[in-house]
Amino acid sequence: MRIGKIASVLKAVLSSSNNNRDLVKVFVILFTIPTEGIAFTTRYVDGRPIVFWVLSKEVYYALKRVRHRFYSILNKYALKTEVGYIVEEEKINDFMKELRTWLSQWENVRKLALHFITRPKDFADWPIIEGNIKKLGLTWPPKDLSRHLNKLRIEVVPITLPRDKYEELIIKALFEG
Repeated sequence: MRIGKIASVLKAVLSSSNNNRDLVKVFVILFTIPTEGIAFTTRYVDGRPIVFWVLSKEVYYALKRVRHRFYSILNKYALKTEVGYIVEEEKINDFMKELRTWLSQWENVRKLALHFITRPKDFADWPIIEGNIKKLGLTWPPKDLSRHLNKLRIEVVPITLPRDKYEELIIKALFEG
């Protein structure tokens, strides 16, 4: 299901309220973030998996760092619930400020990956990767990489919840999650 559709469903379901109840405004963070798993491919030789690098380790570690940083930001400001990560209204400005900083870091990693695609010889591990590509009969440059890097989607969806539903989500997240 697409993030936009998820967002509209969440808004419709969770925002239904009785005017007599106390309401709480929160923000649900919906996201799709590319993984660093694009840096290698696994082939089986004699029944054993063997990893072949097809992207520079420099790019791999940069992707890994930036993903880890994203989840650190989420954990700092949001609580993971059954409907997604929820950020309280009081924390949203600080969250958005860190998210903007993170997005610029993400853009730098994306540029690094695209640099590798256009000028692979600039990277120290290119000879090994080139050998893997030839050995496995892969095409160069990989068609999916830029498409994969462009899969980043982050939506911050404001919703208003009845206090009892909000408290129920928080309690479930804290004690059952």
